[in-house]
Amino acid sequence: MKLENLNRRSWLTQGHWLVGLVVVQFLHTHTHMHAHAEVFKWTDKDGRTHYGDRVPQDKVGTSVKSANVASPTAAAEVEIEPSVMKYFDIYGRTPRELQASILVNGPFSELLQRHVNATCGWGITWKFDYLQDKGRCRINKFKITLSTVITFPRWQNPEAADDATRAIWSRASKEIQVHEDGHKANGIEAANVLARRLRGLQSFDSCEALSAEISKAGKQIYAEYSLIDRAYDRTEALKIRRGGRFAP
Repeated sequence: MKLENLNRRSWLTQGHWLVGLVVVQFLHTHTHMHAHAEVFKWTDKDGRTHYGDRVPQDKVGTSVKSANVASPTAAAEVEIEPSVMKYFDIYGRTPRELQASILVNGPFSELLQRHVNATCGWGITWKFDYLQDKGRCRINKFKITLSTVITFPRWQNPEAADDATRAIWSRASKEIQVHEDGHKANGIEAANVLARRLRGLQSFDSCEALSAEISKAGKQIYAEYSLIDRAYDRTEALKIRRGGRFAP
């Protein structure tokens, strides 16, 4: 079938944003790095879906996410934009002073109702066009874009501290970055899942119905990965406390 015989709809754009946070305390000097945090999914008796680091004994769960330092490979239709870095200044001569400065100057979490060490906001937007033929409408081309904004502390007076404090901050800031990269990895996975969903769409009776189905898929995936992102934070916090490295 020739393309010129079909009605082609211009690109439509939709999307959602999600903000993940990290609350980290770096007063200890352990060097263990937490490479990943496994998240499990299960359903309760009322049909509600839950996510967490452990599955209740009376439930059957599946592993849905292991956020690694290395980002997952993006699908062909997914574009990953470079992260936008935003910084806030901190000051201190000791780890405790640095922590106190973060808890005053860091981004404010509505969830925790306090300032936190860093945040990673990610958003997925998608645009698509579609083709009409014989009363049916199907998706033609689509593109999904992942955008991230990371808010991160920037130490302004390291020369005022001793070597031990500078070494502690170096390790702590790397682990904060690892955590934020885990949130970005969640965003990439969400974009990949949406790409697979859109590839599998069949034709619809109308283009309005197709557009509604695409919007529905995007909202469902966003909702699921917002829960996964929160579960990732909780799982990381538990692993960190067990390891003695950080505390929320």
